[in-house]
Amino acid sequence: MSARKTSRAPALRLGGSAFLLLALAGLLLVPAAFADDPPPASPPAPPEQIAAPAGCSEYIVNGGIEGAIDPYTDPYWKFSGSGTQSGDYKHSGSYALRVGGTADGYAYQQVTLPANTSTATLTYWILMDTAETSHPFDYYKTTLRNSGGGILATLRELNDGSSGYQHTWVQETSELGATYAGQTIQIRFEASVDSSYYTYW
Repeated sequence: MSARKTSRAPALRLGGSAFLLLALAGLLLVPAAFADDPPPASPPAPPEQIAAPAGCSEYIVNGGIEGAIDPYTDPYWKFSGSGTQSGDYKHSGSYALRVGGTADGYAYQQVTLPANTSTATLTYWILMDTAETSHPFDYYKTTLRNSGGGILATLRELNDGSSGYQHTWVQETSELGATYAGQTIQIRFEASVDSSYYTYW
């Protein structure tokens, strides 16, 4: 039986622009108009914060994964296992988020949605690079979790045989409605893979 190849450089990661857009209570608003319900207090914004369309507020900070991110101390993005910032391949900018390979891992950002949220939309780009020749062995999920890590919803599931993702950027959009208004949620990108042939997202 031939050995399974694991040495090729990573080429698959979550895309440069992950963002969560909130349209609040049917109003065209800028966040300053809601002094009683602003976005959570946070350190100074990192570079290349994504601009939200008119009538929406951006609640993911540094969705482009740009700048120097320390995986142990970054105030916004949290990482585990193979989850990391990567400059090898990206959809735009200089960096992207990467999970998988030959080890499990995830990355997430935690946000608190205002109680008057009427609609919420999560949008991001994803690309896959796999060396698997039979399927499925490796798996990917986009999940929403509560602040304790308990799963609330699975928004997207892929595996190493998913059509249309190999070396191709695909935009994913999930409409969340007002389901999580007033809640603190984690938006998590995660991979569960074996240790033989690699699969990156």
